[in-house]
Amino acid sequence: MAYTTDIQVKTIKWTLAAMAALGVISIFFSKQPMAFVAGLVFGGLIGILNFVDLARTLERAVQMKMGRAKTFTAIKYFIRYITMVIVLFVAVKADYISIIGTITGLLLIKFVVLATNLFNNRNNQQKYINRKGDE
Repeated sequence: MAYTTDIQVKTIKWTLAAMAALGVISIFFSKQPMAFVAGLVFGGLIGILNFVDLARTLERAVQMKMGRAKTFTAIKYFIRYITMVIVLFVAVKADYISIIGTITGLLLIKFVVLATNLFNNRNNQQKYINRKGDE
């Protein structure tokens, strides 16, 4: 499982770097920068926790029988969504947390995963672009 741990750590580091960059940028361009930064940190940390929980869920599910794995992953899936609903509800109710910052923080890890996989290995990209059947 060390391979998935390395990927998780790398993704979390990139997410924290993106959170820091967005936080600094928001200080200059936002009317209420502290509310945005608070929302960004709140949503970002919950997004990271959801990401780690997803990884652990999948690592455990592959070791289970199919029926139990389906039930286990479905329950964990709904727990993650309920967590996001609670986070968004808190962000809407709290005056000191920006809902836009919270949503950005929740989605930030998804953008980091997309960006790292999109730009990760140019050789793999060339392999898919130059398929043998297309020549």
